[in-house]
Amino acid sequence: MKPLEKIIIRSFSPVRFRKSRAGTEINFPCPKCGHSDFSFNLEKRIGNCFRAKCKWTPNLQKLKPYLKGSLSSLDESLEATHSEDTTPVQISLPGSVLVWLNKGQYHTKNQKVVEKVSERGVSIDNQFSFGLTSTEDRVYIPVYEEGKLVNYVGRLFWWLPFTSPQRYTYAKGVSTSDYFFNWDSASKWSELSLVENSFNAIWLHKFQCTTNFGSHLSQTQIDKILNSNIESIVLLFDEGADKSAEKAVNRLKEKGIPAVYVKIKGQPDNHPEEYIKGLIYEGHKLAKKGSQVFLDGR
Repeated sequence: MKPLEKIIIRSFSPVRFRKSRAGTEINFPCPKCGHSDFSFNLEKRIGNCFRAKCKWTPNLQKLKPYLKGSLSSLDESLEATHSEDTTPVQISLPGSVLVWLNKGQYHTKNQKVVEKVSERGVSIDNQFSFGLTSTEDRVYIPVYEEGKLVNYVGRLFWWLPFTSPQRYTYAKGVSTSDYFFNWDSASKWSELSLVENSFNAIWLHKFQCTTNFGSHLSQTQIDKILNSNIESIVLLFDEGADKSAEKAVNRLKEKGIPAVYVKIKGQPDNHPEEYIKGLIYEGHKLAKKGSQVFLDGR
């Protein structure tokens, strides 16, 4: 165990360790306000309190007065490097814009791509408004937070023979599980439904739906939900994701967020819109009652 880990364990209680793409994070009560949801990244040496009224983000030097023990055994040069380096990863969206608007008319250089994406339920209006781009073999969906590009989802053309073993690609140096699609809008909703697929998230966004990019709901994503206006959650994951969905529902309930998951056949886009709309409506009613973990929509 590293010296810093030992000092933190000695200084705070309870302490939990969590591995993520961003490195090792230690969760313990916020030294400043006492809130239970505080996380310190050992690699970046930066902390974050998820309490809305606090939001303290101390580096190691600011955390030092709360530690029980000396930091002299730590590598000071490493401390200096990580404690102040909070520069976000610079991301550029690949490809060129798929649809643009000129004099009230939509235009594209990739009519085949527009048609295929439309078949997935993403209208030309939404292809434009959500800023989709394309390259010679992928469609890209940008992910923004606080108005800044923080990630993207690149989907390999599904109607052609695969030219790559990776169906999906994401921005390098970014933890996809740190974000939701369209979070600037979704965080203001009172009800939130989550699907696995970005195309489904766009198709169903009018029903207050977005995606967490898969069937795993991370601690960072849960923290964001806790600090939003969201009052209930419905998970509409693909068939076969019941175990992941149940785990996510239980974790949300432990945090006081009413939640259920819906069991369906296939994926949401295998069903009519009105059917999915009804499941979402019934799911939130059931979540708020708090008595069940899932709604059987099969």
